[in-house]
Amino acid sequence: MSKLNTIVEFRALIQQIERQKSQERELLMKQIEQTYENLKPINIIKNSMRKFATTTDFKSVLLNTGVNFLVAYFSKKINRK
Repeated sequence: MSKLNTIVEFRALIQQIERQKSQERELLMKQIEQTYENLKPINIIKNSMRKFATTTDFKSVLLNTGVNFLVAYFSKKINRK
C-alpha cells in the first residue's frame, strides 16, 4: 500500500509541477510581449514625454522657456526701432 501511495503522490507532484510550469510560461510570454511593446520606438518616445510631463520641474522649465522667449522677442523688437 505504501508503494501505491508513493506513486500516486509522485504523479500528483508531477501534475502540480506541470501546472506551475505552464503558469510560469504564460507569465513569461506576457512579459516578453509587454517588453516588446515598450521597446517600439513610438512607445519609447511616448513614455519619455509622459515622464517629462509628469516631473515637478516641467512647469518651471516651461515657464522659464516662455519667459526667455518673450524677453528675446521684445529685445529684438526694441533693437529694431
